Amino acid sequence: MGADANPPLVDAVDFAETRTHCRSGRRRLNGEPGDDLLFGPGKIHPLEDGLRWLADHPAEAAALADRPAGPLAITHRPGRRRNSPGTGRLFDSIWLTAHWTVQHISHLYDEGIAAGSDHALVVADLPPHNHTDPRKDQQQPRASVRHYLLQMWVLRRNLLGS
Repeated sequence: MGADANPPLVDAVDFAETRTHCRSGRRRLNGEPGDDLLFGPGKIHPLEDGLRWLADHPAEAAALADRPAGPLAITHRPGRRRNSPGTGRLFDSIWLTAHWTVQHISHLYDEGIAAGSDHALVVADLPPHNHTDPRKDQQQPRASVRHYLLQMWVLRRNLLGS
């Protein structure tokens, strides 16, 4: 599932330390559940943030050591104007079932801007988890999914001209 969402507020490498903007229990929600149930450590669904592949890739995770509170990647810059770069944040993500293994995720911010969006393209290589070929003597086919996230208004404006 691809998501263009405002969370997280704190985008920690350790998912248990991740904090969302509108957490359950906040006064402004008037007792209603918050976005932490979808995107935070207390999520109520089985999907996992594809960026958690960093746990299995120490070199990539180490590159983020100077940003312990994130963002893990920049996919949007709220406040971006002609004279201001805005604040780099992770708004766009790919959430996966346990059926998929993350080989790599790229967040192509400059390419997204060049395509007319104000968000990054999010591209992931996702072979099926524990895929076995019943034809053991033959090479397994490599399954790969490349997922591109663009906002619908960009598609409508650029492709349909409206």
